[in-house]
Amino acid sequence: MFGTVAGYFYTAAFYTGSEDVAVHPWRGARAGALIAALAGGFELFAMRSALGIWLRRLPYMAGFSLRVLIQTSLVVGCLALNYFISNIMSADPLPGYHLEDLADDTAFSLVAMTFAMLSVELARHLGARNMLRIFTGQYRRPIREERIFVIFDVAGSSEAATRLGDERFHQFLSSIFFDIDQPIVDFGGDIHSYVGDAVFAV
Repeated sequence: MFGTVAGYFYTAAFYTGSEDVAVHPWRGARAGALIAALAGGFELFAMRSALGIWLRRLPYMAGFSLRVLIQTSLVVGCLALNYFISNIMSADPLPGYHLEDLADDTAFSLVAMTFAMLSVELARHLGARNMLRIFTGQYRRPIREERIFVIFDVAGSSEAATRLGDERFHQFLSSIFFDIDQPIVDFGGDIHSYVGDAVFAV
């Protein structure tokens, strides 16, 4: 929905009356929907696969930059596909997709997607509900809530640390945290904190 609305208003604002590309706002809406579907699919499915695990284990900026590069390829592919669809549906052949227009459309899409990706990352680290509470100011108005706190502790961690060594043990610990985080969030929980080899969840 976000992609469709953003694509519609972007096209209406920047391409109204342009004869070079003959773009109607609804074509922009279709491009936005295609981009959001593929980009969202990548974030939802590929980032939970072996590729996503590998990307998350990279230094943050390196992993994030690679994700943006992948998303850029998806955006350009979606824009080209949308132009092809528009050409098929049009009574008259459309003018060529100018390189400047492609660059502008790609840049706008990447800015919008980067904002969305940062929001997803923030929600992943804070928890979606916690982020919503911060933005809506709920923490400024204390209320009484019933909460269940759960502590996930790695059994035998001292022996494992001795056997594996510091670096390999922390890699092992990181992989456990990556594995446990997603199911907690998927089933309505939030990560409260990490303490040593333990995860505190709510």
